[in-house]
Amino acid sequence: MFVQSLSAIWSSWPRSTRWLALVAAVAVVIAGIYGIFLRTNDFSVHLRYGESFLWGNPYGFNDGTTFYPLGRLWLNAGLASLNYYASRALCYVAAIAGLALTMVMWQRMAAAAAPLPKEKWVPAIAWTLFVLSALIIRDLDECGLQLFLLFFLTAGGYCLVNRWHALSGFWIATAIVYKATPVLFLPLLIWKREWRAAAWTMVFTVVLSLLPATYLGWQPMLDAHAFWLERASGILDDQGAYPFVPGIEPPKVQNESLKALLARYTASYPEDHPIYVDHPLFFQFSPLSDQQAKPVVMGLILLLGAAIAWRMRGGWPLPKENPQFAADWATACLFAALMSPLCWRQHLVMAIPCAYLVARERLRPGASGGWRKWLPVVAGVILLGTRREIVGDELGIVLLSYKLDTLAVLFYVVLALTLPSRNLAAGAAAEPRILARAACKMWPPGSNDRGRGLPDKLGAG
Repeated sequence: MFVQSLSAIWSSWPRSTRWLALVAAVAVVIAGIYGIFLRTNDFSVHLRYGESFLWGNPYGFNDGTTFYPLGRLWLNAGLASLNYYASRALCYVAAIAGLALTMVMWQRMAAAAAPLPKEKWVPAIAWTLFVLSALIIRDLDECGLQLFLLFFLTAGGYCLVNRWHALSGFWIATAIVYKATPVLFLPLLIWKREWRAAAWTMVFTVVLSLLPATYLGWQPMLDAHAFWLERASGILDDQGAYPFVPGIEPPKVQNESLKALLARYTASYPEDHPIYVDHPLFFQFSPLSDQQAKPVVMGLILLLGAAIAWRMRGGWPLPKENPQFAADWATACLFAALMSPLCWRQHLVMAIPCAYLVARERLRPGASGGWRKWLPVVAGVILLGTRREIVGDELGIVLLSYKLDTLAVLFYVVLALTLPSRNLAAGAAAEPRILARAACKMWPPGSNDRGRGLPDKLGAG
């Protein structure tokens, strides 16, 4: 019966969709072989963190150099209790399933922001995954650790759309204890006056942060949280313009964070600095030193934050029908990666929602031309064409130094926050107020003709 059902579903798909499904299945299998059996990378380090947790000393591995929240180490402990390859396989399969569910949820959340005929749904997903394929494959080498974060935040947004505030708070809190930067969603919820979701997020963040006490005990858990808070504040205090983690990660060319991007273009670095590349195509653009550029970088980040907050002004009444919700949530997902002091290339899979909204907008009938047509092309060329496998190791490092990947995903943010449906919605929301003000001027209070020829509910909204 099950086989017959699958066969019926397969037969109902267009031939192009079946070919895309086959290509995706082959890619998943090949990436799985590499990710589970042939790669040795940061996943192994996370297992060591988990082992240290199981020994009762969560931050004891490698002289306490980990900077992840205690809740993440608790999750790592669960993986560390399994066989090495079993834990990698479990994470890989869960990451693929999470990515599939993520795309399903975004397909539903994006309906108001970027309407698209049903026959274009699969091409939009395929376009998104293809353009970001290098980032996705790189994360699958790590068994999809960043795809988990994207799933948690997507699930939080999907629950909020359906007004399941407690579940939304649970998933956002899970993301916060998994990696601290999603705490950015709390001010976003407050800015949008989503008080119930914000309250549930805080409640679940506290609850999930206390759960490690079930294994460690109460006092060791409190000591571990205190150690992490001290470490996190020390990392923030010791930063220059170019981000790094003192005693853990020196400044690296591969860092794709927002601060690294801004520092690269506002500061110059001597030849003995780790991010200096000895190559004729390596240029610097500012006479400022790293310390001199620090306030400039912070000022630019604040200005960018203020501009995005202004663009996101206003609440989300009926988020399922609100064309602003999807773009706002997608932008926050990406900045949960970009605002981390360390943001490696695989972390940029958090751009999937923004890229998907852009794909839907480009594939809809009557899509606008001009810069909206060419900016996604530029972003795609950067993300696919600047790989070291294509340009070589030497030139690849030079291109990495310019943070082109970060610029490309920021292009998607600009496109997502300026979707035509968003502008139309803003105009529609403002039009009744504009007409009402005009009516007051045309028919002063007490005029017998006041309201003649205008809709009955002109002032509503």
